[in-house]
Amino acid sequence: MEVKSEKPEYRPKQDILLSFRNLISKNIAQLSSINYANPQLESALQQLSERKFKNEKEARDQFPFETFSDLIWTNGSILHELSNLTNHIESMNESFSSFSGLIDSYDSQWNSKSKAALELYNKYQAFEAEEKRIYEKLNGIEYFENNFLISDEDLIHLTSHNDVDDRFYSILEKAQSIHDNTNSLFTPVSEFLNYESLEGIIKTMSKHIDTAYGKLYRFVELELRNPRVIQTMETNPDIKRAITKLLSENTMSSRTINLIIQVRQQNLHSAYVTALTRGDSLSSSKPIELSAPDSLRFIGDLLAWIHQTIVNEKELIDSIFASRRQQVNSHPMPPWDLPSTVQEQANNLLDGSLYGICRPLLSRAQTSILDLTDTIRLYNLVELLGFYHEAFSKIIHENCIVLKILKTTEDFTYQRMKTVIDDELYAISSSLPKVTDDLLPPDFVTNFLRNANSIFKIRNASLSAAGVDELQFIAIFSDLFEKVFQICLTMVPNRLLNHRDIIYLLNILDSCLTYLRRYNFLTPIRDSFESYINTYVEKLVDLVYQTYLTESGLSDLINLIKNKDDEEELKAIFLSIPWDQQVSRFSSFVTITISEIIADFQLLAAPLIMENVMKSTAEKFIQSFQQFTQKVQPIVGYVWPLSIEELKIAMNVDSTLDF
Repeated sequence: MEVKSEKPEYRPKQDILLSFRNLISKNIAQLSSINYANPQLESALQQLSERKFKNEKEARDQFPFETFSDLIWTNGSILHELSNLTNHIESMNESFSSFSGLIDSYDSQWNSKSKAALELYNKYQAFEAEEKRIYEKLNGIEYFENNFLISDEDLIHLTSHNDVDDRFYSILEKAQSIHDNTNSLFTPVSEFLNYESLEGIIKTMSKHIDTAYGKLYRFVELELRNPRVIQTMETNPDIKRAITKLLSENTMSSRTINLIIQVRQQNLHSAYVTALTRGDSLSSSKPIELSAPDSLRFIGDLLAWIHQTIVNEKELIDSIFASRRQQVNSHPMPPWDLPSTVQEQANNLLDGSLYGICRPLLSRAQTSILDLTDTIRLYNLVELLGFYHEAFSKIIHENCIVLKILKTTEDFTYQRMKTVIDDELYAISSSLPKVTDDLLPPDFVTNFLRNANSIFKIRNASLSAAGVDELQFIAIFSDLFEKVFQICLTMVPNRLLNHRDIIYLLNILDSCLTYLRRYNFLTPIRDSFESYINTYVEKLVDLVYQTYLTESGLSDLINLIKNKDDEEELKAIFLSIPWDQQVSRFSSFVTITISEIIADFQLLAAPLIMENVMKSTAEKFIQSFQQFTQKVQPIVGYVWPLSIEELKIAMNVDSTLDF
């Protein structure tokens, strides 16, 4: 509202009054100075005559007097009127003076009223500001009452032992909202409450929330004592809603999960005992215990049952956590309430629920494994465990206790397989067979390799290789192959002195490599045995080479001329040698020793190894023979009776080869 302090102007101006007076005075002067001889007057008179006024001399003579009389009379009337006008003007002057006084009075009153209106306006503005502050306070109070207070009736319903219903959840949501939105209390209502008051409200709300969650926990605990509720948890909306609410509270999530785990462990253990001893009447399945005599089938039935149990349990947990996940994904979350946290809670619940049946299942499986004494069946069990490990990995998390139990069972099976083979090898090592004349691997090696090959075939054709621990598989069989070879070594104690013993070991190594080379996953073991092959081939070549030197007599001759370069001294040594005897000895070596050794070489089971050994041995011996003859012939002039080509033929190598 705006009050104007200006007033309208009612007083006439002085210059307008002066102009009016001058105009009246001028008209009066004109009337009093009429000239009757004026042509205009004559024209007027002429018009009178035209209007039947007799324009005669008498009339004209009489006319001035009448006109003058009329004029005088008219002038008098005018003067009289002017007098009246003057009086009227004086009256108006007086009225104007009175009106001016009234205006002055009004002006004074106007100024006083303006001041009063301005004061009133200022008061109005102050009132508006105060009204605004009052409305703000009222809004703050209303906001506080609507958002930060719970009625006594609602508190009773929240904390009493009444049933958990929609109203309970609504009140609990409001209490949590009051507690979670504590920061908003410091802005709109900070003028009404100090920090201590706010802290008191927060503590009160925390107390009510804890009481409400305690009530909700007792409700869930009581409901889960009912077997029917346990069986229908997946489709029970009340229990799922209560669990979802409890899991959303950081202080109650662990207790709730432990409660559900306890209930599910009891339920699953009961189901396990039922499946083991009585079977399932609904699916007409027989008790698993009936297949106990067949350990492999028994463990397979146990794994099939636990697979179905995991699927059912996973569906139940996903159903319980469905609302929880939706809640976390669609609403702002506190730092402890993330999707990863919800997933971790679900994983913990699954692990805890399955823990109760994993231990007895592991115990029964290990007991059945101890009854197995066939390595092939044991490895079939390993493959079965690998198959279920791969199947379980697709539906449960990687650190689930079931996978750990499967890995423990797999390790136990490997260990059992290793123990069975060790027992067999120990029995063999206590009564070792003799080396046969054909130098072929003994029967226990052949049987071991056949059994191992059966396992390798299963491994190679396996569809669950990803679920089997390949490193442990390689480690076990690498150790077993090594032990078999070490047992074979004990059968040839003089293996470094007799080339036949080395041939025997080479045949065993080649027999092992025959199977190891068939499968790519056995590369580490194959590389190790190929290294053995190379080592023993070198030993065989060196041993036969030394045998050749000794039997041919070249060893003694080479030792006589060793480190001697003086020609006279060498000549004297050569002249003292009985060359006829030496030639006879060499000829006997060629016809007997070489033939016998070549016959032994032909006992090598691997043609490539035989060819390599014969060639390498011939190369070393012929090189030594050439060096000797080249040093002897220039001094003695004696030509050796056997040429290099003939010697190559005698040693069963190609005479065209250039060493």
